[in-house]
Amino acid sequence: MFKVSNYAKIFKIKQQEKIDVVDHTSCRLGKWYETYGKEHFGTTKGYSDIIEPHATVHTKVKEILASISANGKADKHLVLKNIEEIEAATHTLFGMLEEMVSKKFA
Repeated sequence: MFKVSNYAKIFKIKQQEKIDVVDHTSCRLGKWYETYGKEHFGTTKGYSDIIEPHATVHTKVKEILASISANGKADKHLVLKNIEEIEAATHTLFGMLEEMVSKKFA
């Protein structure tokens, strides 16, 4: 949800418009991580590893939106590079989550 809703913002943002992007601790996954996730998966191998790719997704989205806001238009190379990094981090993150769940319930 975070990724899709923020991708939509890329096409709507105007110069000087400030769009807040929640950090990786304040989104739904971040809240899950600190509550239910910690309680049920905190001792699972790989639990702490999901922080890095999750934070990357948030950081790269924020970089894209900040750049557009500052420049009034998208730097296509920056946007594409960051989207590629977002997609790679998302793929890594979901792979880690799937592995964590399968280890927990294997």
